[in-house]
Amino acid sequence: MRTITLIALILPGVAAAEGPPSFAKDVLPIFAANCAGCHSSQAKMGSLDLDTFEGLIKGGNHGTVVVPGKSAESRLYQMIAGKAQPAMPLSGKALAAGEIE
Repeated sequence: MRTITLIALILPGVAAAEGPPSFAKDVLPIFAANCAGCHSSQAKMGSLDLDTFEGLIKGGNHGTVVVPGKSAESRLYQMIAGKAQPAMPLSGKALAAGEIE
């Protein structure tokens, strides 16, 4: 699997050289490995369901988690980058830089 980042999903054109990112192929595996224990259609902690693109865009109890075109303002980015608390994932195992980017 090529490394496509969550930010590329939020910022169209970032991964243009590799083609558009696919939520199912590029982003969902990162969510499944790191987020699904708490933020899936089964768990929905904070009312956030990261199992689908629609769930990602809908957001959770704190509103939207992505701000298209403004990754630095996206709650998802801030939390996985440790810039907002609680830092995610709660397991304490930070995402790799390539997964965040």
